[in-house]
Formats: sequence, structure tokens, C-alpha cells
Amino acid sequence: MRLVAGGETDSVTCAISDLAATRRPIDFGRYASLHRDGRELIRGWLERAARRRPGGPDFESFIYLWIAFNGWAACVTGKDADREWQRALVADPDLNNRFVRLVAESTTRTAEAARRFSALWPIFRVAELRERQIEYWASDQRDRATMMRAYIEAGAYKFEPPCYRAHEEQPPLDWGHTLAALYRVRCNLFHGEKARSSENDQTVVAAAYATLLAFAEEAELLD
Repeated sequence: MRLVAGGETDSVTCAISDLAATRRPIDFGRYASLHRDGRELIRGWLERAARRRPGGPDFESFIYLWIAFNGWAACVTGKDADREWQRALVADPDLNNRFVRLVAESTTRTAEAARRFSALWPIFRVAELRERQIEYWASDQRDRATMMRAYIEAGAYKFEPPCYRAHEEQPPLDWGHTLAALYRVRCNLFHGEKARSSENDQTVVAAAYATLLAFAEEAELLD
């Protein structure tokens, strides 16, 4: 299920929306009680990420930012495995509410960045495109909507958010779906997919970086 106008729900089956609806709070106090050295380490990665040169590459900046976010997430959820802390973050009602509020306020950096990032969804798994021998292009070479349709028509099915087609190519711009797309960008980079492609080029990584940094700062997650 997903929320639509008026607070009602439609009939789309969506595991992300269903998980968010469970509303299982996490203890953000875990981060406040973390040993000072641990907090300083996380803050150090965040500060390094935020020192990106204007107009410079976003690849390293996104990696630094993800390390900080990953450390914070594992701390507040008490979960080490990526999928476990992601599920915990998606189910937390406070994070969902913070994201919704920031996106609803058109003047926030989160709103601007998240809308720009969501326009690039879904984010495909580069390894699958290569394994299936599907030609992939940089996003400045072809219209992305055309490119995404070409990928799907060629048999690509590993992308985030995974419910993109179930939502008739318009998944909700909420915390859970955004986190799923951010994680795919992370995996494409961390798994060594550095060849220039549509899924990890400057446009996609820059949009992911701006979205996560804006939300982390405006929602005061790592303070």
C-alpha cells in the first residue's frame, strides 16, 4: 500500500511502504551515548564529505558521506548488517516524518535535492547490465527516460526502488524509497563499478550525494 492524496491508500503492493507502516521506533539516544571517539570518527567522515570542491567530483565525497551515515545508522539501530539497519530506518516513524516535512517545504535543500534525485529513478545495478551485455550509456548522452525503458526492455530487472514499475513508474518520494535508491548508488560505487556508465556517472552520484547530505544536515541526524 502507499499514501495518496487525502491520506488514503491505493492498491499497490509495496514492501517498502508496508515496512514503513509498521512504525517501529528506533532509539536515537544510542548515538548521543556513543563513546566520544566514535562520534568524532563519524563526524570526521561527515566533515570530509562536506568539504567537496565546488563543481568537483562527487564520487569520493559520496563514499565519505556513506561511511559516516553507515556508522550512525548501525549505532542507532544496533544492527551491523546493511539490510537490517536499512529495514530499521525505514520502519522508524520519526525519520519518515522528518523526511516528509523537509520535502514538503520547497525551500529546503532536501526538497530540491530529493526531487532531482528521484527524477533519475530507478537506479539500475551496473553489474547486471554488464552481465547481460546490455549497452549502458552515460546519462548526458541519452534521455534518461528513454534509456531506462531500453534497459527494462532488454531484460534488466535489478534496480531500486524495486517497486518502480508497480507504482506505474511514479514511486512515492518518501524516506524508504529514497534510501533504497541511495543504497543502489552506494553498491554501484563500493562494488568497483567505476567504469563510466549511466548508473554511476556524475549526474547520478551528485544527486545522491546532495540528497543524503541535505537530509542528514537538515534533519540533524549526526549532530
